[in-house]
Amino acid sequence: MSRASNVILLRRAVRRAFRKVFRRAVRKDCRKVLSWRLKLKFGEAGLALLPEIREIRDVAVLEAILKRLETSDDLGDLRQVYH
Repeated sequence: MSRASNVILLRRAVRRAFRKVFRRAVRKDCRKVLSWRLKLKFGEAGLALLPEIREIRDVAVLEAILKRLETSDDLGDLRQVYH
């Protein structure tokens, strides 16, 4: 392989690694915010959802839960977002 090919492969690998780390950080931050909001809004009952929410890997679903949490007063309603 030429040096240029190696550089291209290295750049791709770095981009993939960065995206993976970034997605992981976003998931972690979403889960942290969700735990705070659930505790504030629903107390211990809200925190009971956290084991289920920790299993969610899709950032779009976590963001949808956060959005629904703004308007929902029912834990069952929140569960509908991810079940």
